[in-house]
Amino acid sequence: MDIKNIKKEWNATILDILKAFIEICNKYHLRYYCCAGTAIGAARHHGMIPWDDDIDVLMPRPDYDRLLEIAKHEDFGKYEVVTPYNNESYPLYFSKLVIAKPPLSRRRSVPASSVFT
Repeated sequence: MDIKNIKKEWNATILDILKAFIEICNKYHLRYYCCAGTAIGAARHHGMIPWDDDIDVLMPRPDYDRLLEIAKHEDFGKYEVVTPYNNESYPLYFSKLVIAKPPLSRRRSVPASSVFT
């Protein structure tokens, strides 16, 4: 697979994650805002920045806290919320919506949507 096909597959995957995140937020009436490269891409490129490799969103703290509570008992299908609170080996201070249990060959480079508060 060449680099262009990898990039297309990667972008399709992170776009699917964003769509799933939006569905979750709509279902539970959670507020979120695109930020950083995601916001720039939407405004300037009417999509993704060609070299961007993730989705960035912000949530007001009450909505973020609700998302973390919901994630404790809700099945998000092929996705899961990973946080420093539910995974001791997770090294980041923010949460991510990621593909649940990807194949071992892809665990180090799994596309994700980062959620900052």
